[in-house]
Amino acid sequence: MPYRGSGPALNDLVAGNIQMMFENLPTIPPLAQAGSVRPLAVTSATRSPAMPDVPTAEEAGLPGYVATAWLALAAPASVPAPLLERLNADTRAVLADPAVVQRLAGLGITPVGGTVAESRAFFASETEKWNRVIQAAGIRLN
Repeated sequence: MPYRGSGPALNDLVAGNIQMMFENLPTIPPLAQAGSVRPLAVTSATRSPAMPDVPTAEEAGLPGYVATAWLALAAPASVPAPLLERLNADTRAVLADPAVVQRLAGLGITPVGGTVAESRAFFASETEKWNRVIQAAGIRLN
């Protein structure tokens, strides 16, 4: 059943109107602690520090299943390379700050950060991965 956002879907999950859903991690720990939902697995390659007792999808029996939400800092293509490198270095420094790491961990977010080249490689691999999924599933835009 399609929903207009996770809020209505979570309401239906808690009410027992739907049996399961995929949801971004930050909203789940409080609901799990309250006993309103039972996390079955995380879809990241490793267990989440926010819910270390919840297995990965692979540990739960789905080999190779990794699907994560990720955030990136982006700039226009016209930004000069030296400025991109500086922005990247400054961002990585912020993401390495223990207070930032702790705050993000409380939201279920694990900062990764990498070089500009590593980010480009990651975007390319994600694009290739999801293009294969789209083609294999025969997904089409309406």
